[in-house]
Amino acid sequence: MKKIIILLLSAISQYAAHALEVSCATAMFRTDNGTPYIEVYSHFSAASVKFDKLLSGKRMAAVEVLYLWKKNGAVVKADKFSLSSPQVDSTATRPNFIDMKRYALPLGDYELEALFTDLNRPNNTYKNIQKVSFTAATDSVEISDIEPLSGINGSTDEQNPYYKYGNIAEPFVVNYYPNYITKILFLIEIYHVDKSLNGDCLVRYFIENTDGKSQSVDIFNTKRITAAGAVAPVVGSLDVQKLPSGNYNLVIEVRDRKLELVTTRKWFFQRSNPYLQMPEAELGKVPVLDMFTANLSKDSCAWSLSGLMVRLEPNEQPIAASLLKTGTLDDQRKYLFNYWTRRYPANAKASYQQYMAVITELDLAYTTNFRAGHLTDRGNIYLKYGKPNQIMLQEQELNAYPYEIWEYNKLSNTQSFAKFIFYNPSLAVNDFTLLHSTARGEMQDAQWQRKLYRDPQGSDRNFIDGTNVRPQMGSNRAGDLFKE
Repeated sequence: MKKIIILLLSAISQYAAHALEVSCATAMFRTDNGTPYIEVYSHFSAASVKFDKLLSGKRMAAVEVLYLWKKNGAVVKADKFSLSSPQVDSTATRPNFIDMKRYALPLGDYELEALFTDLNRPNNTYKNIQKVSFTAATDSVEISDIEPLSGINGSTDEQNPYYKYGNIAEPFVVNYYPNYITKILFLIEIYHVDKSLNGDCLVRYFIENTDGKSQSVDIFNTKRITAAGAVAPVVGSLDVQKLPSGNYNLVIEVRDRKLELVTTRKWFFQRSNPYLQMPEAELGKVPVLDMFTANLSKDSCAWSLSGLMVRLEPNEQPIAASLLKTGTLDDQRKYLFNYWTRRYPANAKASYQQYMAVITELDLAYTTNFRAGHLTDRGNIYLKYGKPNQIMLQEQELNAYPYEIWEYNKLSNTQSFAKFIFYNPSLAVNDFTLLHSTARGEMQDAQWQRKLYRDPQGSDRNFIDGTNVRPQMGSNRAGDLFKE
């Protein structure tokens, strides 16, 4: 009796469920007539929300957002809406996403309570509370709140919610800069330069330590501003490649023509830059005790290095293989630390742990009597290309060895669809090897059907290339599936 089992690999997934992670921030601005309004920014971590499959085959996350504006404990304004992430292919990297809303309220002090719910996992929620003040305008020169940006690009699309002054200005919601971010980019508005300073001023911005006493001498910039109206926008950037780890303030100063200070604004941020500046040779000298790999046992290092092989470039593999075979335990620990820190400077430890969790699942699913699961052909393909969109397992087709067909809707940026077939000619438990694939650069065998079917000499003989096999008393189901 024939049977086809269709499976989705749900256990072996690099996207484990996490508590909902939302970063919230606000920035206060004014209109031309001085009316205050606030922008509320929310940043959602893709790893913390569930991406459900759509009818199109793509995946999407959805979050319900509820903003409650409270004054003296009473709700004076509420805004509830749903927010969707970009749609992505099942095997594609799932992006973080952001939202921005603007609100204008009567003058006064408020409490903004933000409630977020993952609509695909309703028990996954997050709550944030911030205090906000709407104050009256004065005739004095004033700087708006500082809005950090993740990017800014020229545009004429005034309908885009992030459109400002001929640009799309995308907010950077967190106040933490990992070492792979090399610039701090920001936007501010300066008010009443036209009246108070005759439309001319100097804007100076720099970074200082949080004690306010020591400035990072090499990290500053100035701009001359000529303001024709009540609002003068300023976009600035600072290079922080050489800024060490620590707590800092971004300081904005407005000075008059005599360079006398008129007003100032500060914004606190944190910088993490422990290893990016260090040469490769110096990174290897980092004390083992300072590494997240410091406590790995010899077996754990060997397991980690073997699991890493498929990710390495051909020129990198001999070094790792040599370390695996003859390297000292400290050298192995340093190599692993170096690899993950260089490639994932913001979250090296978490990336390593996440990857090794996948290795663990592959070992549980595919280990044979001869090798660990992540070293098998199925494990190798999974580590290269991620989770298949579909697996078809056939164990009882007449005249055929047991086989599995893996389908990928999108294998890479250059190949949108690919199939792999693994078979088990030894009939040993889990001993599947790659027989054929449609993926460029992978094993391709024109006679794969002849090898799969143990009795190919049926009514449809083809001894030349074996590409159209029809076994006696049976059908070529594998060939049919590859054509579908």
